[in-house]
Amino acid sequence: MMTSSTPLLPPDLVTLSDALPTPLILLNRAGLLLHANLPAAHALRYSAESLVGRWLWDVVSGPVSSVQTNTVQPGPLLWLDAGTGEPVRASVVAVGDLLTLTWTDEQAAGLVAARRQALSEVSSALVAIVDSADVVRVVMQAGRQAVGAYGAVVYVLDTAGQRLHQLGASGYGEMLPKWTDLDLQLALPLTESARNAAPLFLDQQTYRKFYPDLPRQSATRSTAVLPLIAGQRTLGVLGLSFDHDHAFLDEERAFLETLANQCAIALERAQAVEAAQQAAKRSGLLAQASEQLTTALSPSAVLDRLTSLVVPTLADWCSVALDDGQGMLALTAVAHHDPELAEQVRNLRRQVPVRIDGTGLVAQVFRSAEARLFSVLDDVSALLPAQADNAAVQKMMQAAPIRSLMLLPLKVRGQTLGILSLMSSTPGYFGPDDLQFAQELARRAALALDNAALLQAAQASEARYRALTEATDQYVWTNSAEGEMIGEQPGWAALTGQTPAEYRGYGWSVRLHEEDRAHAVEAWHDALRLRSKYEVEQRVQVKDGTYRHFLVRAVPLLDDGGQIKEWVGLHSDVTDLRQAELRLRAWNEELERRVAQNTEELRAANAELDAFNHSVSHDLRAPVRHVLGFAGLLRRGAEEKLGAREQRLLTQVETSAQHMNTLIDELLAFARLSREPLRATAVNLSALIGEIQVVLEPEVGTRQIEWHIGTLPVVSGDPQLLKFALINLLSNAVKYTSTRPVAHIEVSGEQRGNEVVVWVRDNGVGFDPKYAGKLFGVFQRLHSQQEFEGVGIGLANVGRIVARHGGRVWAEGEVGVGATFFVSLPLNAVSPRPELLG
Repeated sequence: MMTSSTPLLPPDLVTLSDALPTPLILLNRAGLLLHANLPAAHALRYSAESLVGRWLWDVVSGPVSSVQTNTVQPGPLLWLDAGTGEPVRASVVAVGDLLTLTWTDEQAAGLVAARRQALSEVSSALVAIVDSADVVRVVMQAGRQAVGAYGAVVYVLDTAGQRLHQLGASGYGEMLPKWTDLDLQLALPLTESARNAAPLFLDQQTYRKFYPDLPRQSATRSTAVLPLIAGQRTLGVLGLSFDHDHAFLDEERAFLETLANQCAIALERAQAVEAAQQAAKRSGLLAQASEQLTTALSPSAVLDRLTSLVVPTLADWCSVALDDGQGMLALTAVAHHDPELAEQVRNLRRQVPVRIDGTGLVAQVFRSAEARLFSVLDDVSALLPAQADNAAVQKMMQAAPIRSLMLLPLKVRGQTLGILSLMSSTPGYFGPDDLQFAQELARRAALALDNAALLQAAQASEARYRALTEATDQYVWTNSAEGEMIGEQPGWAALTGQTPAEYRGYGWSVRLHEEDRAHAVEAWHDALRLRSKYEVEQRVQVKDGTYRHFLVRAVPLLDDGGQIKEWVGLHSDVTDLRQAELRLRAWNEELERRVAQNTEELRAANAELDAFNHSVSHDLRAPVRHVLGFAGLLRRGAEEKLGAREQRLLTQVETSAQHMNTLIDELLAFARLSREPLRATAVNLSALIGEIQVVLEPEVGTRQIEWHIGTLPVVSGDPQLLKFALINLLSNAVKYTSTRPVAHIEVSGEQRGNEVVVWVRDNGVGFDPKYAGKLFGVFQRLHSQQEFEGVGIGLANVGRIVARHGGRVWAEGEVGVGATFFVSLPLNAVSPRPELLG
């Protein structure tokens, strides 16, 4: 380290030192280095700045004569070169208080000659090379040897000019994956040189100054990065790494720049050759794909041929996922040079299938139907469902990483069939040109898949048609465009037993029943003349000699020019159908006779029921009125003479008679409901409920009832009968909530499918659910007369009214909690049910 006693360096002497092509060091007599020019620093393998402040015997080795006295004297000086071990003979000259140390760097002179020779050899070698990898190999080897770098690397720019992809590396051992692909916006010497199209020469001090936080190979102390420029285009960069503090002389810089220029020219030529070869290869592959894919007769065969074409020629991975019609993309084919890895992918996709409406890349491309290129794929998880087993994915990706990807929709006839995925483990492997080619391949694959599916569907349809005709009494035949039967007709021959000679021309008409023949032939002539469908029913004499009924249809098949090619006909055996029609006609006649008889019996029964009702009305009411009348006379005439017990008995007589009178009224009303015709119209249930609330006001009295009336629909029905039914339901709700301080009664409704459902819910005493089925029967009551009044006919009336409207009733309840009664009515107009009219 310099001290205050160190003499100042004359500027002119420093300038002169830096201008010399030979090594020169300024030092004091104590051996402290004060200044070194670049040739000196280069020879001693230090940077010029780092030599200042060091002691001479710390930077040279061997028999330095002044080491023993720790002083330096003018005169000769000897040490051993650290690199070669050869003796270095230097001269020390006094300049005032300073000393100058100079020597001849014979190694540098040799290096200049070696570099010139290396450039000549590289130029000769590159002329014959048309492979990018070989260009890079030759340049990296020459560069490392000529400048003493321990490592060399070449990166090329992608077609978008956004990323650097490693094309070759030497001397670094196994580089980390993150160094194989670099975003051009990263702050690195490599990316800076590519962005600015300018070389960078960084000794140790400069390297640390400008890139203090840069992660780098542990051995690197200095680096040189040179852009590979061909014409006006930057192709990439050449990088050299040094494991020592390296000073870059002008001659060395010029050598490296010339080497980089040679590399760029050769690389551009090699890329052009490779592009031409790739284009020829793709053209041949497309031709091969067209031939192989279009001749595949099933979708599975198409996919097998497609994947075998792609792997490993175009990609490391190839997979096809097709729409399964149930919202999923099913992995239909996957290929990799390692079958075990391909099977792992199949298992993974079986466990976590891809949903079409999912967020993954494959689903996104399927929905958009737009191809996507990921020249460098940083996050492979975007390809997989969120539920994928991370451990399994990591293991698989380590074995066969996916670093470059193309996703291509398989589109045909305006429909997306699925997704073709091409993947590579090399970052930047796919570019825009690859995407354009892959889209054409996907188009042809989609067309082949569609054709194979159509063929498969046609074969299946033909098989179904054949099975259908064999399973049914149907016989297919064809006629010529002129309407004559010619050639082999297995269907007609099997039906009639005729030989080709017998049915040829119009010989087939011989087998028609004589009563049907003339009409059938005339209709056939009309169809030929009008080029229209032929349809008749005829009796045909079949092989066993009997006649059977057939429905015959035939249609003309036209060519592209609209001319008739042939006629295709079908004989359908309808003998059993005609016999069934005869039986059905007989049954209908018998049914009509029975209906007429039953109708007459029903009228008689109704007349008897009317008579019974009249009898009940007069014969039963009279005794009841007498009992009530005499009981009233007795109370008015002898009430003061009767004791408490007798008065109580008299009250029971009056109550029982009044109950009997009410029971007779309810029975008569129940009977009338079965006979009165429905007068259907539109019924506004909201208005109807409002009317019923007014009717029930006397029953409500001073009770506190909270009504909850929801939105009620307009239905089709008899307004009077529906009002009667709803009065019963609401009256029950009022009655069975009488024990509650505050009653809650809800009325609401909604549409459910083809019906309207209305319900009445209360918070009353409720009922045991196991007795719900008895509620709508006549005289069925779940509470005693002492608890709640009633005769057990109201809900039966409700059931009868709703049934006549084509609906249904049911109830839900819980003891002590409340009950809900439901009424459903059909949406369509009401038509009376005949079985409920009597």
